[in-house]
Amino acid sequence: LLDANTELVEFGSVESIAVTQPELVVGIGHPSFIEIHDELTGVAPTVLPDFTSSWADQTRQVAQTVGRADRAELVISAVEERVAALAAEIEEAGFAGQRAAIVQNFAGEYFGYGPTSVSGTIVEQLGLTRSEAQSGTENFGFVPLSAEVIPDETNVPWVFGVRSTADGAEGPSNLDDPLIGGADSTVADVGEAWFNNSALGAWIVLDDIEAIMFERGEVTGLDGATAAFDDLLAAVEAAG
Repeated sequence: LLDANTELVEFGSVESIAVTQPELVVGIGHPSFIEIHDELTGVAPTVLPDFTSSWADQTRQVAQTVGRADRAELVISAVEERVAALAAEIEEAGFAGQRAAIVQNFAGEYFGYGPTSVSGTIVEQLGLTRSEAQSGTENFGFVPLSAEVIPDETNVPWVFGVRSTADGAEGPSNLDDPLIGGADSTVADVGEAWFNNSALGAWIVLDDIEAIMFERGEVTGLDGATAAFDDLLAAVEAAG
């Protein structure tokens, strides 16, 4: 967007959005945007997909809105084909069935990512399992990991810690708690794409898992999102 000289306007400001004279407003169904939905509709037709819905459902909804439903199915198929290929590789490597934890330290408290988050969905589809705390709820995102629950995350073979971002910078490691993981755990920091239910979020989760489990490439940082998007588009073109 920046390369295309796209102006980034103030977060949540209807006035800033109106100045751009959009023909369509597409966002996410976050409470901050739901509160101003009526105002946004006064600016232009507005679509706010439920951000707790699956990445595939959100892709289809946005594609339907912009008249690209067929394109959406190609995007979804490209991601699903990669999931299937990586799942087969994980099984061949003997990793299938191993436990994986997805956690984030937010304001000093640890949270796990629920099974309907993009990362929770992908991890399950790849044949990895989750602790009871992270799989026994339909909560989309933050599942509090209390002192009683955290021990269930010890000695987990794969621990993925989601870093927060602020002002365009990645925050420090959030996996300093000795109760998370164990002596034999592979513990790795990943980016906030693991929280974002989108096709690109799913693609980056797959990139990161390949990097962590098979040492192919590097974990995707903020500056790697463009390359990941290009790779996804290339896979879509190949599928189409």
